[in-house]
Amino acid sequence: MWGVRILFTFLCVRYWGLGLQAVWYCMIADNVCKALLFAWPFLGKKRRESLLIIHC
Repeated sequence: MWGVRILFTFLCVRYWGLGLQAVWYCMIADNVCKALLFAWPFLGKKRRESLLIIHC
């Protein structure tokens, strides 16, 4: 959260002079980054196959 949402929001507003729309884009980027990080362990082929074998 601190690396994406807060830092980039601060940079967009303070240094680049962007407005509220850029702040929302930073929040969306933060949510996308979190989703990718949480999904990372499940993206590997071996991991998917092991989950399918166990649950089926």
